[in-house]
Amino acid sequence: FLSIRCLKLLEQAMKVWKGGELKFIYIQKILGSPQNQQDPSVLLTCTLEVLNILLTHQPKEFIVKHISEIQEVLKKCYHLPNISIRKGLCGVISKIVSAHPGFAPRNGFHQSTLSLRVGANSDSPEPEIAKFYAHLRDTIDQGLRQIHLDKQGMRAMEKVSIHTIVALVSEISKVCTNYMDSTLSTSQAAISSVSASFGHLIKAAHKLAKDHVQNPMLNLVRGRDVTAAQREQQKAAQILDTLMKALTLIRNRAHAVAEHKKIYFQTLALLIDKSNHVKLLLHIAETVRGWMSNKGLQVPNFTHKERVNFILKMTRFEELNSKELTKTYLGMVLELFEAHRYIQRPEWLSKLQEPFMLGLCCNDMSLKHRFREIFHQCVEKKLYLRLNSILSTQDWEPLKGKFWISQALDMMLSIVVESDGLKMSANNRLIPGPRPGSYSTPAQPPDAPVPSPSAMEVVDSKQSPLDRSLEGVPERIKEILKQYKEFLDMFSDLKVEDILLPMRELIHYDRKFASDLWVMMLSKAWSRLTNGDRDMLSEPIIELLSQDWHIVQQYENPNPVQILLDGFSRCSPIPPIRPELLQYLAQTFKCWHIVVRILEERVLRSEDSNTLKEFDNLSPDWDEAFDPDYNTASHNALQEVYKMLKEDNVMFGLLNRRVKSGYSKAALALEQFGWWSRAQDQFFNALKKLQRKFYADGDDYDYKKQKFGTRKPQIKTLRIKGFKQVKIPQRKNKKPTKSLKGPPSGRKSQKVKNKSRGRRDGKDDDIENEDSLAQVGEAEVALWQSEWVRCARHLNQWEVLSDFSKTIGHPEMQLECAWRESEWERIKDIFGTDFPGLTIPAPGTDASSEEKNLLRNFNAKTMLYYNYMVLHDRKSHEDHQLEHLLNQSVQKALLEWQTMPNFVSQTHTGLLHRFHILVELKESIGIIHELNNYRRQNQVPNLKTFITTWRERLPNKWEEIPVWSEVTTWRNQMFHLITTTFPSINDMNVTGYSRMHDTPWTFIKFAQIARKQHLSTVCLTSLAKLYRYPSMEPMDAFSKLRENIKCCLQSPMEIRAALNIISKCNLEYFTNEQKAEIFRLKGEALQHLGYGDESNTAFSAAISICDTYGKAWLSWAIFCDRVFTLKQDLQWAKHAVVCYLQAIRHKKNRARLLIARILWLLSYDSDQGPVNQAFTRYTEHLPPWIWLLWIPQLLSSLARPEGIAVKNILCKIARQYPQALYY
Repeated sequence: FLSIRCLKLLEQAMKVWKGGELKFIYIQKILGSPQNQQDPSVLLTCTLEVLNILLTHQPKEFIVKHISEIQEVLKKCYHLPNISIRKGLCGVISKIVSAHPGFAPRNGFHQSTLSLRVGANSDSPEPEIAKFYAHLRDTIDQGLRQIHLDKQGMRAMEKVSIHTIVALVSEISKVCTNYMDSTLSTSQAAISSVSASFGHLIKAAHKLAKDHVQNPMLNLVRGRDVTAAQREQQKAAQILDTLMKALTLIRNRAHAVAEHKKIYFQTLALLIDKSNHVKLLLHIAETVRGWMSNKGLQVPNFTHKERVNFILKMTRFEELNSKELTKTYLGMVLELFEAHRYIQRPEWLSKLQEPFMLGLCCNDMSLKHRFREIFHQCVEKKLYLRLNSILSTQDWEPLKGKFWISQALDMMLSIVVESDGLKMSANNRLIPGPRPGSYSTPAQPPDAPVPSPSAMEVVDSKQSPLDRSLEGVPERIKEILKQYKEFLDMFSDLKVEDILLPMRELIHYDRKFASDLWVMMLSKAWSRLTNGDRDMLSEPIIELLSQDWHIVQQYENPNPVQILLDGFSRCSPIPPIRPELLQYLAQTFKCWHIVVRILEERVLRSEDSNTLKEFDNLSPDWDEAFDPDYNTASHNALQEVYKMLKEDNVMFGLLNRRVKSGYSKAALALEQFGWWSRAQDQFFNALKKLQRKFYADGDDYDYKKQKFGTRKPQIKTLRIKGFKQVKIPQRKNKKPTKSLKGPPSGRKSQKVKNKSRGRRDGKDDDIENEDSLAQVGEAEVALWQSEWVRCARHLNQWEVLSDFSKTIGHPEMQLECAWRESEWERIKDIFGTDFPGLTIPAPGTDASSEEKNLLRNFNAKTMLYYNYMVLHDRKSHEDHQLEHLLNQSVQKALLEWQTMPNFVSQTHTGLLHRFHILVELKESIGIIHELNNYRRQNQVPNLKTFITTWRERLPNKWEEIPVWSEVTTWRNQMFHLITTTFPSINDMNVTGYSRMHDTPWTFIKFAQIARKQHLSTVCLTSLAKLYRYPSMEPMDAFSKLRENIKCCLQSPMEIRAALNIISKCNLEYFTNEQKAEIFRLKGEALQHLGYGDESNTAFSAAISICDTYGKAWLSWAIFCDRVFTLKQDLQWAKHAVVCYLQAIRHKKNRARLLIARILWLLSYDSDQGPVNQAFTRYTEHLPPWIWLLWIPQLLSSLARPEGIAVKNILCKIARQYPQALYY
């Protein structure tokens, strides 16, 4: 290629020597060489550049003289796809046509598809020019016809590129504006040929549009070099440029589109739907706008339906964030509505409500005001009609992605009387406002004497009333009051419009301000409505809140649903919204505390019979809001909201107000304090006594077979949330109580299996007689059954729950029980039955809509179990599929986090626990990678990092036992996977075993937490699972033994069992500290049984084995303290003080909290008594900082007999911590 400098030098030379000639023979000779025939692009590019410079500075005669040589050069350029050649070719032809702007319709050429008319004053072109024009017309016509032919049917050198054809026609049209219409006045055959060629151009534009929307840049194969990406980018830019030129050519000849209007409109619709190029879309929008406004060339038969379709498709322009494009589009919509502003609007214009509503939210202020004026003219300026339009007739779905509350609020503010004076509310004044006559003479009492005229004459007439009233007031106060008066005078002439107009603008930019103003305006407007108007709006309110399009702004804060509910909650009276709807809105749109406020008010009103009398004047629709069924639904909804918020104490309080049976109250109290086993017994006994009450004596009720005895009482169906329909018996000849209707489950009716873990003694607690059970309703029976299941979960009774779930057909509970019991085949069957055909799509691939819906409709627990199943069945899925599914679960959890209350509380604990599980699932994938590497490399992986991390990441010790159970269950599943991968793990040494998994420690830790929560059965069950592991570290074996003993010590009936375990254990492999702990536990067991001497001996043995074990010192100190309390022997007090101090010395933190007990024991002894002497002796080894918290008690002890012993401690503190003692 010639350099830019060479071309500039040539251009300068042509300006000096204008008669220069180009030797075309030399160029033809070079082009004819074999080397350049294969790839003539370089030489042709240089030739075209030189020709463009020559034709710019040469006269017209030069073109006529060398037109044949130029034509020979151009013939070689038509079929080349090079961009530089195409650019040079268009430049040369443009200069030729500009020099000779006229096609002559000579004989033999009138049948050509395209023809240029000769200007009225132009001379006839030379024959050589005419031949050149004829060849050019034939080339363009042939190129348009060959665009849609098969590429394989013709050689590449014979086909002219579509880009070249469109570029040539575009360049010629710039010079000859009538080029496309030149033959319209000729014969009918010529007109048909033009129409056919024009149709080819439209089809070419359609093909270019398809290539454009496919966006080649998105289809680049990963791993390509940068050069390939640049080529694809250049290709996309070339397609876009050609498409723009083709659409411009077609727009300028829109009146001739009649035969090809369908494909032309399809092309425009395709670009509007899928193109993201703003310049191209702006070109299309301006084209359509010209058709609609009757400006410029019109498309024939442009129907109203086609107009509506174009405008509705252009609503997508809002997503492109282009101000110019949006302004053009909304301007088009506004022109249509303004054209029918003062006349009756046609039916087709009502279909454009969505784009009109978008115009209300545009950023262009002038357009927004014009849209707003039209919008407010549609509704009369009456309060009820405006509210009815906002809540009922107006469809806000077009603005579902925007904050449409500001538009509704603007409708309310537009009916405010703007001419009234502006007044401040009396409740908001910080300083009392001026009143008429406030600056006049102070009022006199009625019996005051009337001043004489002479006294009145003394008053200066020029003195203002304010000055006269401020006589004797300090000057500083006078100045402040004068400034306040000037301020009031300045704003006394303000009108409502002075603040209303800025307020109407501000609500569109400040969401918080708009929300607060809407809540205030709605409550004020609602109070001014009549009862009939409120009744008319009650149903539209429910319908508006039930719209599914609100879900678009589900995660916005605040969202429109929150603001609507907040406004309704502050109305008086509150509109009767169904409790089921309120519960749904609370958990979906983050309206927790608003819904709680509404439901709590309803519950309190329903319980207070006197309050209902206030509503006697309401209409029947409002009276129905306070019927028993409505109140029961309110109780249910409030209970569920409390449950989802984890407000357990408030929920139990609500239940205690509702239940009638003593069993229920006792069981709920036990459940609230964590006594799950006893609570389960109460629920089971209540169900059993209810069975005995309604069936004949001696007849058994078989829940599984659903059969009764000889007497068959009346049966009524009860729906329980989460269960199938359960039938309970009803007494005959007695009016049944109101039923508690829960959400429908859609499952068949079956009996509840009578299987429960009762108390060990097997006796029922006789809380009430059987006659009181007649007051129990269906809701309370449902409560017994659901709470019995909850107790079983806390007691880890998964085998019982598994049988129960199979009986009632509860798939979620079956999944949970099957996973807890490691029944993976059963889990697969459940998923295969309820979700058939579900697969995991790989990242980057599109799953079917059905599979997406299945994954999306999984609740949190089901999604988690699906992750468990996929990870366990890892051989059937690839690693990237596992990570993809896990990422979906994380995204689902994050979205759920956004629906929680703003402040973190106990409500978030369940979700935080799920994040904990998801993190461990992610780490489990890493463990699987390590195991796969082992299989390939035959090396033992080092999983110590994962084990250490899992030991340190545990739930809080006060968390409920199901939380601990879920964490430990999955860990044990992974540890089982490790042991099955390494069959010879039991043959390894202890170090290799601990490096592989942590199963014993996990079981022991779970048992420890269960013991601390007083779940002895759960603790012993967990420890019993360790017997299948013959190889165990001594530390794990000791921990297992200690937890077993401590669990037995919690029950008075199992203390002797604890002694038997201690007597049978082998202490050979334990350390001295572990042996001391065993003897300490033995001493506590003997102490509980009343064997004082044996207990003292056991504590002494523990100290003799390990005298640095602080826990043993502390237990011995407590034992001696108790003996002193019984015998009042100072020798035992001395022993207790010594043991307490030794426990403190050996860093037992709990012992430091008992220093007050030590000081109390010192008060029983004299100055030189044994207790004080022991205290003085053993405190020498304690650091002074231990006593800093007890300085006030030590100072008060100086005046008592133990003062001598305390004095030394205070002296040490004074030397090391003088400020602590001084202050």
